[in-house]
Amino acid sequence: MHISFAPFLQFDGPVNKIYLWGMMGAGKSTYGKRIAASLGWEWVDLDDMIENTEGRSISLIFEREGEAYFRTLEKSCLAKLNGQQKIVVSTGGGTPCFSDHADLMLDQGLSIWLDAPAGALAKRLETASVERPLIRSKKGETLVNYLQELLDERSTFYKKAHLIVNVMQMKPKELSDHLVGIIQERS
Repeated sequence: MHISFAPFLQFDGPVNKIYLWGMMGAGKSTYGKRIAASLGWEWVDLDDMIENTEGRSISLIFEREGEAYFRTLEKSCLAKLNGQQKIVVSTGGGTPCFSDHADLMLDQGLSIWLDAPAGALAKRLETASVERPLIRSKKGETLVNYLQELLDERSTFYKKAHLIVNVMQMKPKELSDHLVGIIQERS
């Protein structure tokens, strides 16, 4: 299993907030729910928070207002979470890559990059029921290539995370339990 601990060791203080980073389809929501339930913490999906704040879907926000407006909403919702503790936040795939979002999350809690290869992400996304505005018309090899390009661009930001985990190396329950153990040691 590939888990990078070196940056994590630089995390000061107890863990009382967790941000999950990674590409769409990496499992941020799945792992977020599991980790929060195991710790007895609150779980927040940042995209759901944005949709609830706006009263419309992410797809509609992108379609009508564009990505720049969406990123402004994202920053506002992140700011609302600043003072909260004992919370696991599943971010959007691009969240750490815009404005000062990565630095804000790194300062506020433990950031974990859930890493997965583009091919595996494409398989998951092609069978997912959730509509994703950035990949709406992409399928097969076109989707894999797009995800690889996006991953190449975003990995510069994702690599700043305190902890990097390859989600393909363990079953979801094993990985969740392992992460919970690490977090409990630091809490």
